[in-house]
Amino acid sequence: MKRFLPVLVFVLAGCVTLPVHLKYPSKAGNSVLGVAITLRAPIAIFTDYPTAVYFAKIEKGETHLTAKRVIPANFVARGRAYLVDCEPGEYVAVAAYTRKQAFKHQKDFSKPDMSPGEEQFYCTYFGEKVIGASRVSVGKNEFVFMGDIVVDLSILILNTEKVDMAIANYLGKVKFPDSPFLYLGDLKNIDRGPKIMVGLYRAAAKEFAESGWSPLVNRRLMEPAGGQKAR
Repeated sequence: MKRFLPVLVFVLAGCVTLPVHLKYPSKAGNSVLGVAITLRAPIAIFTDYPTAVYFAKIEKGETHLTAKRVIPANFVARGRAYLVDCEPGEYVAVAAYTRKQAFKHQKDFSKPDMSPGEEQFYCTYFGEKVIGASRVSVGKNEFVFMGDIVVDLSILILNTEKVDMAIANYLGKVKFPDSPFLYLGDLKNIDRGPKIMVGLYRAAAKEFAESGWSPLVNRRLMEPAGGQKAR
């Protein structure tokens, strides 16, 4: 089966700047949406930042549990995922995955083979609490962060009578890569406090330097407490 991978740019280390094709808005009034996410695995050593994050745009007549349009982040850097050049509107974060390099195994465990194997994808559908808490309104010519979200992961079991309404809606809409590793993401914490928000915008100012979005980030930093209230 073909793997569906969102078209994005992700950077794990080094100096991060926005790729050329995302540096300027394609349409007057478009904006940037961002979120910082940490995925807390059941085993702490596997806690990680996502490689990809999926957003949903809430259209007229929809709720965060019934939205139909799912859009993958197109720029991810050090745990911060962005939807660059997005249309104004209401958005939520609905899913994410982490991509890891697996290692080959041999029958003789006394001589482990540490050469790279196939990549593995650890995919997470966010539960209703995460999705509801992430909801923000993005206006024209704005740079908006959802906040800093910590998500607790548990094994996703679909063959039960009780299924999270949010997951039921987004199961067929989020196009994950093929993977046997599916998780449910529950809300541990969301932080939109002044200290966190200022830190996020300072990081974004570096990542979006020398782009058409830079004035929007700087405008936030010039406002009190990062210039954004919870919505």
